Order: sequence, then structure tokens, then C-alpha cells
Amino acid sequence: MLRLKTYFRILAATQNPSLQEPNKEKEDKRKLQAKFATYTGSAFKVVGAILLFFYFGRWLDEKFGFEKPWLAMTGSLVGVAAGIYSLIKDLNR
Repeated sequence: MLRLKTYFRILAATQNPSLQEPNKEKEDKRKLQAKFATYTGSAFKVVGAILLFFYFGRWLDEKFGFEKPWLAMTGSLVGVAAGIYSLIKDLNR
């Protein structure tokens, strides 16, 4: 008798779309979370690239003894370019 009840529940769930919607909602929520994670990761990559190249340029400025932070500024611009390239690459996926 228990098998028959289970069978009818499964049959009702496959024929009634309102019983299937919670799975669709979960799937939509997972897709939204995946997109959010992708965009958040991309933002961290952009900021990381800018900071990495800035501090590398600053280190080079100190090593070569420049009075003005020319290499730090150049490093920041290279970091912005690398970050934008990474962002475009991620968004095209």
C-alpha cells in the first residue's frame, strides 16, 4: 500500500507543474548565486591587479631612488589595464 501511495505522489508531482516549481526556484537561485560569485570574483581580480602593480612600481621607485613615484603611477595604470582585460575576459564567458 505504501508503494502505491508513493507512486501516486510521484505521478501527481510530474503532472502538476505547481509541485515542480520549488526545484525551478532552487535552480534559479543557484544560477543567481553563481553569477554573483563570478562578478564578485572579477571585482576582486581588478582591485588585486591594481594593488599588485602599484606596490611593485612603488618598490621599483624605492630601489632605483626616484624622487617622484613615476613607476608606482605606471604600475597603477598597468594594473588598471590588466584588471579591465581580466574583467572583459570573465564577462565574455
